[in-house]
Amino acid sequence: MRGAFSEAARDLKFSWKSLFFTDLAYKVLAFAVISPVVALALRWLMTRRNGPAVADVDILWFFVTTRSGLLVLVFGGALLSAVTALEVACLMAVALSASEGRHLLPRRALAFGARHAWRILG
Repeated sequence: MRGAFSEAARDLKFSWKSLFFTDLAYKVLAFAVISPVVALALRWLMTRRNGPAVADVDILWFFVTTRSGLLVLVFGGALLSAVTALEVACLMAVALSASEGRHLLPRRALAFGARHAWRILG
């Protein structure tokens, strides 16, 4: 058990910069993709509302009681899951490279995720 932890610590020391920047790139990607979707859903909700403001209860009832609200929830969850799956795959590629004694640059990890996105998301 101690050997596995020491190897993992060695690999982390070897590849922490690549892991950090790959994770940071996916956080920026998730923010850039998911934020507009949420903003569009809320704007659409406001256009359906008669009053000038939307209360928290209105938002809740929109997402829970309407078909379009449920679709937005399902689509948003699927989008978040997809971005997370791609991020984890890229981080695993960096970690596997580190365990083999090779450096994998963040841009190469992102390219790996892009090349294998269809298989990862499948």
